[in-house]
Amino acid sequence: MRKLNILYTISIISVALSLNSCTKSIGEDYQKYISADVNSLSGLLEKFNLASIDSKQNYEGVDRDYRDLNGCMEVMNLYSVDGNDITILYNSKFDSGDVRVILVKPDGKVTDIVKNNGDGSINDKIPSGKSVIKIIGVKATGNLKINVPLTSDEEISQLGKFNKDGEYMFPLKKQIKGNYFSAKFYRVNVLNNKIDKLAKIDINGQIIDGTVTAKFSGDGWGNSGVVKATVQSNSIENVDIKIDNKNFQSTSWGIKEGSFSPTGGDLPDILKGLN
Repeated sequence: MRKLNILYTISIISVALSLNSCTKSIGEDYQKYISADVNSLSGLLEKFNLASIDSKQNYEGVDRDYRDLNGCMEVMNLYSVDGNDITILYNSKFDSGDVRVILVKPDGKVTDIVKNNGDGSINDKIPSGKSVIKIIGVKATGNLKINVPLTSDEEISQLGKFNKDGEYMFPLKKQIKGNYFSAKFYRVNVLNNKIDKLAKIDINGQIIDGTVTAKFSGDGWGNSGVVKATVQSNSIENVDIKIDNKNFQSTSWGIKEGSFSPTGGDLPDILKGLN
């Protein structure tokens, strides 16, 4: 069996996405697990067969098309060092069969995420160790999208501690090489001096008449679109963001659509002078 693993490690949570490119003989009927008591599913092992699978993976999460899935398959592994509050975004659209998506924690507790079709989010707490998101399918054909937004990354962790609660939008890692500009643009919500929510997009492109126009494929919350940044020297004067696609229609958070002046207003000390 060949398994592809992508591991994203940060100071608080790391997310691992695993894709199996083989099938396993399951030898049992999984229909009973669709309606079983959720806590009885903690020991359910990965056993499945399917006709095909098409998976897209990035730093945000998983986007998978399944055809005739039967059995139990791992979707995502979540690693926590000290235990964390997390948000799981889901969008499940299946044309046929039955599915159930669950979160299995290292202490044996299990949380239902979605059954069959649905779009939404759940908030949960995972203990230290490895938690696993799994899909149970019975003749299931359709698509599953799962995102677990992070609350930090390498660039954010290097800033230090926020000393003021609120919502802020700001750029990091700005670079100009010739007429090419690159940067990361963040929206964060700070609660009790800690980042409660984080969204980010990449701005990469040529400077034409003082403006950089670029597409972004994700913000950590399933949104994609176009960003236009007005650049002067190595500073971003203004940012216009348009969202073209939302993978999770019921989720209201993520990068904001509109026109913004970065790092404006009353800022925490660590954001002063960034632009």
